[in-house]
Amino acid sequence: MDKPIRFSTEFTVEWGDCDPARIVFYPHYFYWFDTCFQHWLRQAGLSQALLTERYQVVGTPILEAHARFLVSSTDGDRLQATARIERFDPKRFRIDYELWRDGRLLVEGWEIRAWVARIDDRLRSLPIPPEFAAALAEASQGEIPPASVAPGPPG
Repeated sequence: MDKPIRFSTEFTVEWGDCDPARIVFYPHYFYWFDTCFQHWLRQAGLSQALLTERYQVVGTPILEAHARFLVSSTDGDRLQATARIERFDPKRFRIDYELWRDGRLLVEGWEIRAWVARIDDRLRSLPIPPEFAAALAEASQGEIPPASVAPGPPG
């Protein structure tokens, strides 16, 4: 890809997302990262279920995840979530996330996901189909660059 592709969505923090101190319980941020990506898939006309049906994969499981918590949030807050992919490696891709409230960065993080199928009762990473990257690029917000999967040896 020439430029990163990105997607944005919003969430409202609910009472049940918070701990007794009314601060968002940290695992919810990881849930919102994933939900942001699922919204992006749907915007691209995809879903994890459709990926399974169309490509016979188990989906795009998370291999690594990280978050840095900068400012807390509480129930009633409206959060803007952004996701960005700078490139697709042959079998993996990284999504960088930011969660904002009223123009203030609250949380930043990332996930590394893989394109995975079950082969002979084992999970195996497979090359990402170019049309998957293209669909996400097409659903990207802002300037839509051409998407490509980085070349690499199979393995």
